[in-house]
Amino acid sequence: HKGLSPVARAIFLVLALLIILAIVSVIFTPAIMRSVDKNRATLAPQPSATASPSLGDAIQNMVKQRITDELQK
Repeated sequence: HKGLSPVARAIFLVLALLIILAIVSVIFTPAIMRSVDKNRATLAPQPSATASPSLGDAIQNMVKQRITDELQK
């Protein structure tokens, strides 16, 4: 028994990265949302309640952006 197979190791690595990403996104989402709302208020004076995405949408967008950035490296 030589330990974990490469496939199992890759799965654990991906799961660990997703957990870390989730923790980081939960920590930084309020600050990011505040800065996005500030930028949106200066760019277009429209009601931010209808324009701002929900927390789930924001996290999904962050995850998509991180995945895209990683794939482009």
